[in-house]
Amino acid sequence: MKHDFQRTIAIFADTGVNLIVDHVIHDAFTREDWQKSLSGYPVMSVGVFCPLYELERREKERGDRRIGQAKGILDDRR
Repeated sequence: MKHDFQRTIAIFADTGVNLIVDHVIHDAFTREDWQKSLSGYPVMSVGVFCPLYELERREKERGDRRIGQAKGILDDRR
């Protein structure tokens, strides 16, 4: 089943709107859901990777992130 976010993207695409979407694909379920939800659309994925120390620096600098969240996501991917 499509999530609302992917469904909204599909609605915009159906009306001819070209989109750039910034979203974290943090696990296999999310990746598979995106692939299924948008399988009929031209999609280009771009991966952005950086070392843990940089992620931790960004968490602190932003001030609106839960400290340790980035490490938790990286640990879950291993």
